[in-house]
Amino acid sequence: MLGPTARRLLFAIVFALLAGLLVAFVNPVDHVKADLHADTHGLRHSLRLVEHDL
Repeated sequence: MLGPTARRLLFAIVFALLAGLLVAFVNPVDHVKADLHADTHGLRHSLRLVEHDL
């Protein structure tokens, strides 16, 4: 069996590979930027509608 140090190293390698794959294929930062852009665009559109109604 693996000792505690080897098990920690194995988990660290697995999680590092998973994080690398996540960034390579999904890139969550781009999704957050796109969501923020959509939210601000929707807010501006809502404010225009309110301004037009007033």
